[in-house]
Amino acid sequence: HELNKAEVIARILQARNRGLTIIFTKTKRQAGQLADELTTRGFAAGALHGNLGQGARERALRAFRKGKIDVLVATDVAARGIDVNNVTHVVNYQCPEDEKIYLHRIGRTGRAGHQGTAVTFVDWEDTPRWSMINKALNLNFPTPMETYHTSEHLYTDLDIPTDVSGKLPRDQRVRAGLEAEKIEDLGETGKRTRSPSRSSRRNRRRTKSQSTDARTANSRCEKQHSTGVDERQTDRQPRKRKRTRKHISTANVKDSVPHCLQKSRTNRRKTAQ
Repeated sequence: HELNKAEVIARILQARNRGLTIIFTKTKRQAGQLADELTTRGFAAGALHGNLGQGARERALRAFRKGKIDVLVATDVAARGIDVNNVTHVVNYQCPEDEKIYLHRIGRTGRAGHQGTAVTFVDWEDTPRWSMINKALNLNFPTPMETYHTSEHLYTDLDIPTDVSGKLPRDQRVRAGLEAEKIEDLGETGKRTRSPSRSSRRNRRRTKSQSTDARTANSRCEKQHSTGVDERQTDRQPRKRKRTRKHISTANVKDSVPHCLQKSRTNRRKTAQ
């Protein structure tokens, strides 16, 4: 399961006779998050991905080669050209895209006649892809076993002590760590700087307008205190009220008289004649 991968990796990193380890992830975000997670668990881990600057990437590689860190979490693009000896374990955090990428990853271990261990996490949706890799390379693992950090075969197959936990004991934290390696001055801060987003520019304009309004209010208050007259009151002018005269026409008056009264008036005129 996705939520159980960190627990399983924490057990794998405590296997007997484990040396340098490379963990491959699919995205840069996963590489950074997994490296931070392993660091909090007590492992000497570092990240290597495209969002890091050249200085930070070189520092991670130097610390990995010197043994200051023994776990390197990297993406495929950033890990191209890595030539490090004594790599004993390679872990695929996700199933590789094809058999070529799989061979390229696991080829980092078992060099110069040494033995190496490759572990691949296969999610449920990646089972068809793994079956194609297994068939192309004749790995004899057609169906991956469902594995959790409590599975017994995890400890027996990878030679892991059964009494380990999800954190590295303090007496085994002997490596200096990534912070012990300094970043070389390559004209950058170690991370790629991004252009300001649209929201930050909008907030900046809003801050400028607020400061302008504040300065205007302050100058108005100072002027009011000096003259004793409010500037806004002097700007006001009395409004002229428009007088409109209502004109009532005789036609309207006639129309306003009821029809019965008009008829009675005409009858009186006839009788008078």
